[in-house]
Amino acid sequence: MAMDIDLNKPGVEIESGAADPVRLSSNMLRSRIRQLVSAFMMKPEPLPPTEADIINEYLNANVADFGRVNLRIVELEHELANAPAKARRRLSGALDEARARRMEIIADTVGDEDFASFRSERKTAFNETRSRHEEEAMVIQELRPFLGMPHLPDVEASALTAEVILSVLNGISRNAPMKGQMVLMLDENIYAKPQFFPRSAIRAGIAPSLKAERGSGTVRSPFSPNERFGVEAVAQGAFERRGRVYFKLEDGRPLSHGSWPEIDRYLPFAARSISVPLMPLVYPLASGFDFRTVFGEAAWVSIEEEILERHASTCMVCGGIEKVKAHPRWRFREPVKGIFSPGVQQLDGFLTLCFNCEDTLRPPLESLLAKTDNGYALDIDKERAAWMRIINRWSEVSCRSFPKDAYLLAIEAHRRRSLTNWIIDLSAQRSVFFTLEDDFSLERNGWIWPTHGAPFKIVGAPFYDRERVRNFFQKPSIFDVPWNSSLDDVNVILQDFDMAVADEGGHGYDVDFPRNPVPVYSPAMEENLEQVSSAAVERVEVDAGDRPSEAADETEEEDLPWKETSGSDDDYDYDEDDDSSSQPDYHERYANS
Repeated sequence: MAMDIDLNKPGVEIESGAADPVRLSSNMLRSRIRQLVSAFMMKPEPLPPTEADIINEYLNANVADFGRVNLRIVELEHELANAPAKARRRLSGALDEARARRMEIIADTVGDEDFASFRSERKTAFNETRSRHEEEAMVIQELRPFLGMPHLPDVEASALTAEVILSVLNGISRNAPMKGQMVLMLDENIYAKPQFFPRSAIRAGIAPSLKAERGSGTVRSPFSPNERFGVEAVAQGAFERRGRVYFKLEDGRPLSHGSWPEIDRYLPFAARSISVPLMPLVYPLASGFDFRTVFGEAAWVSIEEEILERHASTCMVCGGIEKVKAHPRWRFREPVKGIFSPGVQQLDGFLTLCFNCEDTLRPPLESLLAKTDNGYALDIDKERAAWMRIINRWSEVSCRSFPKDAYLLAIEAHRRRSLTNWIIDLSAQRSVFFTLEDDFSLERNGWIWPTHGAPFKIVGAPFYDRERVRNFFQKPSIFDVPWNSSLDDVNVILQDFDMAVADEGGHGYDVDFPRNPVPVYSPAMEENLEQVSSAAVERVEVDAGDRPSEAADETEEEDLPWKETSGSDDDYDYDEDDDSSSQPDYHERYANS
């Protein structure tokens, strides 16, 4: 049975758990959240103990002579201050001897094993205290925006700690954003377009173009043998050679201790048993942000070296090793149509790409266009289109136009994203200290203005401006609405909500901010862009019926870029009805972002 509680009543214990849950009304809950936030704000941030603090603490607790010497030094200093001139020489000598004795005790202690153990314990204790403080700060940061909700619910909780209240509130469906949240759409689900259907490789095997150069009997894993996935791959039956990990192939299929789908995570995306389409992202980004340009060559080289080492300088898409480079993976959270707000470009890790895959999946915009009398039109290089068909297994005749559609979608996304300015969320990369290059200046409310182009804002990671001042801006909290939502679509969701605070995460954003320019496209190109972008989106499930039939294999075998093998799906224990087999994993989900 829930117990009513009055937070204003003296002597009420509110931190400890109770046998019965505590019931709080909406107003009482708001009051309790204010108490928790205020109490945390009054807490001093824990400071690391200095070496002197640790030595004094140890000596006072464990070396009795140290306390006596310190007491004697205090007495001599007092006597010396009030002594006549004749006695000062004697007292000064005694004071010097006492101080020398104290330094001797300290020197002996610093080299003592017991002190080293105490010092380690003391620093460990501080690290634990600081971790608890940081965890509490994160909870308070997540709890604080609930104060801005128009209507808080009545709740029941086992205790009134911040962690419990946050857990209860997170479990309640919210019908409106909280104060300070940005209203942004979920990611565009481009792989749910029917024309980019996930392709299974179990029947056809791995394409010869994806096999390691030294013989056709292996495929590279894009992980270092010293990295977690590389170690796990070796445990699954792969082998290490010259700092890289390989799986042996038999009839175009990787050999391991498990089934092919079970080792998908250790293979390049294009060599997995089933994979979502790998889609292009045109450069430069609509936001205008680029690590190398904004933070300098040295900062990017530091990041790239770490990524290449982790992935053994191997392409994560095809397993190639020619001119491999690192590229950021991004999620683009776009504003609802009709809402005045910037978008959020979220860093979601990094991707390694060889020369061919970089040219195919990260092409410069100008390399996809040809100038005509009526504007720019699509112009795709044949080799680029052919490589996209290989890595996506678009082998059927009906897939010939898929590369064209993929590039049209990428160009349309670039144009759409160029209509707004962007907040760059770098919270996934905190290992490098960033400093703005001279061509970028930090202006009002954290917006960064380049010499030429659109401004953007960096959040989630500290950086130094040109005056060597450290800056840090919190990443905004986001209220999700479905992709392609308009203001009319979400009006019901946003009932009783003041839209004026919807873009508070982008505080200082101005409608007059300049945007990065986009080309003027020809009428035919505009028609193609509209046709591709408006294609239906539907949930795609993979089952046996989605794979090429025996008849189709026989009639279209000459169109396949690689040879079909005779092995059956059952040999590889592939469960067609298992959702985990058809859904992309974490790395694959954002391979094309």
